[in-house]
Amino acid sequence: MNQLRKNLTALFAQLKDTAETTTEIGPKHKHYFVIRVAEVLKQIYIDYRSVIVDFSKIGSNSIKKALKGANGFLKPAKQRLHEIVKDLEAMVTVECIHYSSRASSYSFRY
Repeated sequence: MNQLRKNLTALFAQLKDTAETTTEIGPKHKHYFVIRVAEVLKQIYIDYRSVIVDFSKIGSNSIKKALKGANGFLKPAKQRLHEIVKDLEAMVTVECIHYSSRASSYSFRY
C-alpha cells in the first residue's frame, strides 16, 4: 500500500510540473517534421524528456504548434525546433536543367 501511495504521489508531482506553450512554425516546414513517421518529433520527445509537439492536421495552414511537457524542458525543446527551422531556411535548392540530343528535356532538382 505504501508503494502504491508513493507511485501516486510521484505521478501527481509530475503532473504539477507539466506545462503547455505554443510556438510558430510555418506550413512549408511542417513536412520536414512529420516525414518518415515523425522521426524528428520522436527525437525531440526522447531528447527533452517527453515533450510532445502537436502539429495541426494535414491541409491546415496554422502556424501555431503546441508543446506539452515538463516545465524545464519546454524552452530548450522550443529552441531546438527553431534551430531546425533556421537550418532548413539556410538550405539552398539548386535547379539543373539537362538538355539532351533528344527532342525532350529533363529537369532535375538537387
